[in-house]
Amino acid sequence: AFVVRLGYFVHAVQVDGSGVAVPAWDASCEWLLDYVIAEGASIDAKDGQAFAELNGAFSVHPYAREFFQRVSGQMGYPPLILSVMQSPLDVPTESVSLT
Repeated sequence: AFVVRLGYFVHAVQVDGSGVAVPAWDASCEWLLDYVIAEGASIDAKDGQAFAELNGAFSVHPYAREFFQRVSGQMGYPPLILSVMQSPLDVPTESVSLT
């Protein structure tokens, strides 16, 4: 198994009437992902951990976005929307044949 722990922490501020940023709220969340390898599968430990860490971040991020949007709104603040996570990999700008 390959385990990944991912945590998010947000410290929000709001600008008061004199233009000074003052703390508004803090929120955090944490996920624990446990990737289990099928019985009989042969995966190098280094490759498996790399897979878990990269895919874990992309798997969890939509849930973190929803969490902070929902919680900030429930606290009476404008919904906080985290940006969409971008791939660190280069994306081809033209079609590529895989055959």
